[in-house]
Amino acid sequence: MKGSEFDFAKELKNLQQEFDESFSKPVKSVAGEFINGLIVNIQDDRYVVKMHEVKSIETKKEIVPLPNSHSNLLGLANLQSRIVPVYCLEMLMGYQKSKNADWLITCGDTETIALAFEEFEGQFNIPKDAIFLHEGASANLPIEGGVQIGNKKGLIIRIPVIIETIRNLHKG
Repeated sequence: MKGSEFDFAKELKNLQQEFDESFSKPVKSVAGEFINGLIVNIQDDRYVVKMHEVKSIETKKEIVPLPNSHSNLLGLANLQSRIVPVYCLEMLMGYQKSKNADWLITCGDTETIALAFEEFEGQFNIPKDAIFLHEGASANLPIEGGVQIGNKKGLIIRIPVIIETIRNLHKG
């Protein structure tokens, strides 16, 4: 039985060496093959918001309206112990304001804002090969392209462009 005995110390040393050597090899990344996104519905149309552009998602928060504010500004909400302006994503995307914009996504690099919308469908890892370019998609349009998820299509919203649109509303 001596020849078939398992040498635990030798096997442990081999595993440690393989582990250490793994740090000297190039990293194989799978993350670049998928886009993690939120699926939101705005009045029967489907949109995708990239997760890396979102800080949080909230629902059923009280929004206090502000007098004499821009029509896209719904008011202020207390989100995670911060007072945050809430804008109507539907109106910023060219839709009429719905009565049931119960969902909020928070976003913004320097200043946090919230965008209200009607329906949250879910979170998906979307294969990059399911994305197609939207005709006329330029850097200043809020739509980057589209995506095929199952048998449904959706448009990808550029949150940084939406934020810039909001900034421009307050400049003029």
